Amino acid sequence: MIAIIDEFPGLQVKTQKYTPGILTTYPEKYRHLFKDSHLSGFYPDLSVSTFGITDEFSLVSALYTYYGTVFIGLSDAKLGSVKTYSNTCCSEFLHPSYQKTHRDAFDSLHTKLVMKVPDEPLMIGIGSAIPYNNVWARPFVFKFKDNIFKISKWS
Repeated sequence: MIAIIDEFPGLQVKTQKYTPGILTTYPEKYRHLFKDSHLSGFYPDLSVSTFGITDEFSLVSALYTYYGTVFIGLSDAKLGSVKTYSNTCCSEFLHPSYQKTHRDAFDSLHTKLVMKVPDEPLMIGIGSAIPYNNVWARPFVFKFKDNIFKISKWS
């Protein structure tokens, strides 16, 4: 589910020390192969500054939750100088009916294929796995108008 943040214009999230990532899509004709309409890749070896985020807080463009992960799109993120990333071909994104027959091939693609990102990827942001009991090890810190608040549990 993607929730565009129209109801909260100006909502910001603290971005430092979170893992940056990219949310991608694929042609509709392949939709039957996947659990969802988006794929993602996270880059723990990069910082958010790689994507042009240098301020403590960044404007939120969308929230996306899927399979134990939350992705927060950042309006002011840019590709920057890095033009290749590990790809978003993770076999856990495959539809269950294709898991058995396509898992090994998809995992092989994930380890061998480098993704060249176009100038306008679907979305750049930060993310975190939603661990046991839906409580994050490090809560997300948001700012809306003059209020700063934490969200540490997802339900």
